[in-house]
Amino acid sequence: MQQATAIDRTARQYAFDFDDPAQAAAAMRYRDEAMAANVVWWQRHTGSKVLLSAHDNHVAYVATDPVAYPAVQGAFLRDALGTGYVSVGLTFDRGSFRATGPDGGIRTWTLGPAGPGSNEEVLDRVRHRDYLLDLRTVGDPAGSGCGSSGRPAASAPPTPTAPTTSHWPAATTC
Repeated sequence: MQQATAIDRTARQYAFDFDDPAQAAAAMRYRDEAMAANVVWWQRHTGSKVLLSAHDNHVAYVATDPVAYPAVQGAFLRDALGTGYVSVGLTFDRGSFRATGPDGGIRTWTLGPAGPGSNEEVLDRVRHRDYLLDLRTVGDPAGSGCGSSGRPAASAPPTPTAPTTSHWPAATTC
């Protein structure tokens, strides 16, 4: 039955008019809410932990572009699961990665250094090779902004549209 529900939710998304920006945003909200509902169903159905792998912009609590993506999967999961939902994002200060381009082909994208005050710039000052930082344990150090407005974190779109030497618009973390 859950598989039929997922198919139905997918089909309903195509009822939105993607040429109308308001309808396209409503479709994105609907899609992320449906994806979150499926994850919550699996978690409650199995009674176990669930590992979800998705683009950072889906699993974040706030979208990088709230006009186009008014609510994302991570926000719905946080509402449904509370502190039982933990979002893990991947980031880097500078370098290259492979992603689909506007023509549908896979290519290499290269970014220069992250902007001042971004999570990437701050974390790049720590000269450890690989590490994890649990921002839930940081609290709100004076002047950090983590407790109120958050910090900018880079987020590459699933399909970048142009070569760039800087990071894409930032999401809010902490």
